[in-house]
Amino acid sequence: MDIVKTTDKRYEEYAKLLLKRDEVKKEAGSFLTAYICEFGELITKVFEAKIECIKKKKSIAFCQSILNRGEFPDAKALQAFIEKNMQEYYEQLNDMIEDNNKAQEAKIFTEATVRRCSKFYKQIAKLIHPDLNPQAGKNEAVQALWNRAVEAHEDNDLKTLEELLLVVKEAIKDEGLEDLKIDIPDIDDKIKDTKLEIETIVSTAPYTYGALLQDIVKMDEKKTSLQTELEEYKDYSKELDKVLEGFPMKGNTTCQMN
Repeated sequence: MDIVKTTDKRYEEYAKLLLKRDEVKKEAGSFLTAYICEFGELITKVFEAKIECIKKKKSIAFCQSILNRGEFPDAKALQAFIEKNMQEYYEQLNDMIEDNNKAQEAKIFTEATVRRCSKFYKQIAKLIHPDLNPQAGKNEAVQALWNRAVEAHEDNDLKTLEELLLVVKEAIKDEGLEDLKIDIPDIDDKIKDTKLEIETIVSTAPYTYGALLQDIVKMDEKKTSLQTELEEYKDYSKELDKVLEGFPMKGNTTCQMN
């Protein structure tokens, strides 16, 4: 059932490019999930050790600035300073932990399921993809169906995609979109831009993680590198502790970080 009508021969090329772009975007997301599953916990530990060092360096700078004024640092003032200046780092850390949890919970799908999802998605896209059928994109009800299709495609939700294809076909009939002539302005520029977008996706992370995840040697090297970095931060943290212990605080105590 081919409802989209156009006399422009470049339309088919543009359609294929858009679908290709959507597929590589999806693959990039899958590679990212697999990458986080493989390295996420260790990367998070490295970042956590890094921000601990940052916190201690900021504490040293704070204490030194107070001492330079001929005063003794106050523990409560130091704590308030650290909480204010480290908030962004801890938010990043929490985001990383959340991403790790989501990646671990992600479902693994068979190749057959992924292929069938792709098949149904392409059929839906040819009918109501807003870039291929601008009139459909302007229709609120049809646009809602498209958004559901995009989400189901990303989640490899085969059942939803199968059901949506039938619903979409009925919807475009009901909305009078069945016999529209499609005209895509500046299609040559759109083709060029889409090709560039695809090239950019496949040549940058997270898509490039796919090659790493297929190379056992490189994966081991990556883990070794992260572990080495983690140990370096731990050693540096101990050195910073010694510096902090040398700062006198109000109440005849020394500066110690929890």
